[in-house]
Amino acid sequence: ELNLSTQQIKAIETIKQDMQRSAQALGERIVTAERALSTAFRTGTITDTALTTQTTELATLYGQLRAVHLSAHLKVTPLLSEQQIFKYDELRGYQ
Repeated sequence: ELNLSTQQIKAIETIKQDMQRSAQALGERIVTAERALSTAFRTGTITDTALTTQTTELATLYGQLRAVHLSAHLKVTPLLSEQQIFKYDELRGYQ
């Protein structure tokens, strides 16, 4: 819908692949951390200190994941014309 050139498509695909690789790695870390937290609660071995540490770690990981996704959008924008940016924003629900 953006009428991208071949060059734009290649550049955006590279950005997307990099983003997916980073997001997947972070996702795996999040799943592992969430399991550890759940296990600690289920077994009754969690302490207040551990709870704070684990939830802080999870918050950091979720923040990093969000940043990876938003960073990809920031990298795409300079590759687009003004008209393409308008349509891109519209498709993402910003218009």
